[in-house]
Amino acid sequence: MLHDQRLWVEKYRPQTLSDASGLHEDTIQMLTKLSQSEDFPHILFYGPSGSGKRTLTKGLLQALYNTNAVHRVKSETKEFKISATSSTTCEANVFSSLYHIEVTPSEADNYDRVIVQKLIKEVASSQQLDTKQQKAFKVVVIHELD
Repeated sequence: MLHDQRLWVEKYRPQTLSDASGLHEDTIQMLTKLSQSEDFPHILFYGPSGSGKRTLTKGLLQALYNTNAVHRVKSETKEFKISATSSTTCEANVFSSLYHIEVTPSEADNYDRVIVQKLIKEVASSQQLDTKQQKAFKVVVIHELD
């Protein structure tokens, strides 16, 4: 028998925007319309802890790509070199699916800016894996950024 190893909150988190109804109705309607558009803007979700930012993000990814594969993420620890002249590095946990990449740079103390810059540069220079199902843009989710 396989055991579900996800956290309780992840196991019961709404997976789609329609599942998240009752959270932020006007925001859900706007995100649903945006997910059907080819011209997608940068989006910033803000608010106190527990206000539904991650839930809206996960629902938006589901709406954009219309597949449950966005919820199948792999975790890896990436090492980022601080500068070209220094051998100093920092590490960050990076979660990714075939459709997006997520990072919480605040876990790396003072090097959060370096992690964000290097990760965005890396993602921007990479090729889309599945050009038929992918959009004309790439999705990078940055959690807990100050």
